[in-house]
This record gives sequence, structure tokens and C-alpha cells, in this order.
Amino acid sequence: MTKGDKMLIALLVLAIALSFVLVRVPAQATGTGQVVVEVGKQEVARFDLEVSGDALLVPIQLPGGVANIEVQGGRVRVLRLPDHMCPNHICSNTGWISRPGQVIVCMPNMMVVTIVGGQEREVDVWS
Repeated sequence: MTKGDKMLIALLVLAIALSFVLVRVPAQATGTGQVVVEVGKQEVARFDLEVSGDALLVPIQLPGGVANIEVQGGRVRVLRLPDHMCPNHICSNTGWISRPGQVIVCMPNMMVVTIVGGQEREVDVWS
């Protein structure tokens, strides 16, 4: 193996290592995302994901009562609904979501909470 072969191998190893590092570096978000709430395929609320100060509590009127959506620290969640409105509590058990494209769905009430806008913060392959 010649000196040139060793340099070529070292250069290739360095290029491969550098490509892994660059792919894993998260992209910067471009702008603030928004929370969109739909009930029965109709948009009923839209607000910024980033709120200043304390948590923002947004009441959403549903056919069986009111759902409360909490926004705090760049993330959003649906607070627990009464058993008669949502027997399995899948929407509240989903917990906090914070990235564009993530959703919370409450099937009994036909409510969908989605984060839109901004840019993906991670490469899909590594999510």
C-alpha cells in the first residue's frame, strides 16, 4: 500500500464521517408554527404555538361539551375529557406535541389538533 493509497482511504473515511455528522444536525426552524384545531373537518381555531408568559388554555366547543387545549413552551396538548365525551382518552394520553406535522386526534368528537408551519426540525430518517 502506497502513501497515496493511505491518504485516499483517510480522505474517504473523513468524508463519510462528515456526511453522518451533517445529516444528524437538526435544521433550524423557519418561523413559528401554528396550532390548527378542526372539528368535523371545519377549522374552529388557529393560534401561535409560541406563547409568552403562562400557559394558554383554549376552550373548544364540541357536540358533547368543551375540550381544553393547553399551549405552553412551544408545545400543545389536549387536557383530559370526561368519560362520557371520550371513553378511551387517546387524545389526552397522546400528551404534548411540538413539531410541524404532529397531530392529536379525538375520534368520538371528530376533533383534530395539528401543528402546521415552520420547517421540520429533524430529518425524517432519524425521527
